[in-house]
Amino acid sequence: MSERGTPRGPTRVRLDVIAPLPERWNTCRGCETMARAAGVALDLEDRGEGGYPPEWKSRFDALAALLSQVGERFGDKVSVRLWDPRTPFGLWYSLRHGAFRYPAFVVGGRKVRGSGDKIFGEVIPEIAKKL
Repeated sequence: MSERGTPRGPTRVRLDVIAPLPERWNTCRGCETMARAAGVALDLEDRGEGGYPPEWKSRFDALAALLSQVGERFGDKVSVRLWDPRTPFGLWYSLRHGAFRYPAFVVGGRKVRGSGDKIFGEVIPEIAKKL
């Protein structure tokens, strides 16, 4: 029960992911609108993964797999927000949390320590601690 006498909802943890995201994930409508107005927007058929180096593709796949695991394991106990540091809000969020290597993860307001591929293994235990 909360202080006002109403039952509290289930504990929910927020997972923020800071990473340059492929355009096919369509993360920032505001940026898309500005780019289109400037005449530099890509058509939907041009948004394929063909232009990315293989190592980037594998990182995107690893990130997608991790987010899938988080969803399968925790369900609606975790809300996920994606931040692309190439967008104004993503850059602000990245600077706010001292994330200078990507991907970076913020669980419940605290940045997950680690870097490289090892950080993928740190995210789920951090979420479990918060729940």
